[in-house]
Amino acid sequence: MSTEMTKEQKALLREKKRRRLRLRRRIGLGLILCVILAFVLFLLFTFLFKVDTVEVTGKTDSEGNISSYSTYYTSDEIISASGIDTGDSLVLMSVSGVAERIVRTLPYIGSVTVEKHYPGGVTLVIEETEDFYAIEVGNSYVVLDRSFKVLGTYESVPEGCAVLDGITLSQAVTGETAVFDDEAYKDRIETVADSCEANGITDVTAYDFSNLAAVKIIIGGKATVNLGTITDIDEKLVMAAKTIEAELTENGNEFIIVDVSDKERAYVRDDNDAKNSYEEPETEEETEDDESDFDV
Repeated sequence: MSTEMTKEQKALLREKKRRRLRLRRRIGLGLILCVILAFVLFLLFTFLFKVDTVEVTGKTDSEGNISSYSTYYTSDEIISASGIDTGDSLVLMSVSGVAERIVRTLPYIGSVTVEKHYPGGVTLVIEETEDFYAIEVGNSYVVLDRSFKVLGTYESVPEGCAVLDGITLSQAVTGETAVFDDEAYKDRIETVADSCEANGITDVTAYDFSNLAAVKIIIGGKATVNLGTITDIDEKLVMAAKTIEAELTENGNEFIIVDVSDKERAYVRDDNDAKNSYEEPETEEETEDDESDFDV
């Protein structure tokens, strides 16, 4: 059998090659047209959709109520800090960049949500932060929010702030997160503060981390709580809260020192340094159970 191609077979082969070539050209042309179209649309969107209005508002709660956007800054100050100008391209505007500029420039702004509304509107949804901690540096106090963002430096401790004793700063730039000499203290502070909040211990005026084996919480006008270490802190603070409540009920507003370094028992010292122990009263069920143990 002859292996040579006939004229008809050669013609078919040439036709297949031409078809493949035409298909490649069409695909290439289609890709070029898509790129050109995308570029044209990009230019149209960039030049057509320009910022013409910027609105500042507060966050909306679950019931649909809108909170006040700021007690510290005017809307003009917030818009100026955003860096948005009328006529800017809405398409090219970076929402993360806008939010970052505002939060860094205006320290009492905790978070910003940037909403684009085509063809030309921008809404800045503002949530404020507040004074929470204060660290003494020289003759002044560096004030931080709950997430350790530096809010400013003041001559005295702002109302509602808890002083952090035993903490030193290596960097404190307003509008940025504070840097501690030992960053591990941040987790310890958060653990104690979260536990205080969870266990209803309010009006804390100071946290003393000078000695990690004897961490203290100072509750203004009421008590000093000696935690020992922060291990089992929730159990310790449950006992501390009950002890303080019982002591205030019995002795009025006398300042006390509560030692819960032993999580099983709270010791109370008053101004005369008398040492008393406090144990949680037994419940009625516990008393009945105890009595049943001695039934003959």
